[in-house]
Amino acid sequence: MWTYVEHGLARIEGFYDGSSPAPNNTAISSDILNYFNNCFSLKAHVEADPQLPAAVQAAVQAFFNGSTPLNMARDVANTYKHHTRGNPSAKQANISEVAMGEAPSATVRWTVRATGNSGALVSCALSSCDKS
Repeated sequence: MWTYVEHGLARIEGFYDGSSPAPNNTAISSDILNYFNNCFSLKAHVEADPQLPAAVQAAVQAFFNGSTPLNMARDVANTYKHHTRGNPSAKQANISEVAMGEAPSATVRWTVRATGNSGALVSCALSSCDKS
């Protein structure tokens, strides 16, 4: 799964640095969505990896819970998988904008039905996003 995460990130970075031609914003949005899905799926793969020590497997959930980027990946993946979030307290997150140009960016907008809160979960030039 890690290979898919790395491959997806390389594709997205290629769109933005010009090394891979981007056919259109729909294709870029699709690759971004696949990347978020793979990032979210990575958690389950690490937790189930029998070659990892039990302590590492047990630490995955705490690491995930403390990671804003991984939570963003979860929210986007679950929103697209289920179309909407059934839990009114869950963030419904959508890729709302992809912009090309000097500083290409992707924006994920989110809402929480239970509270009415909303905002931009991330909006950044992907080349400057934290990739750790």
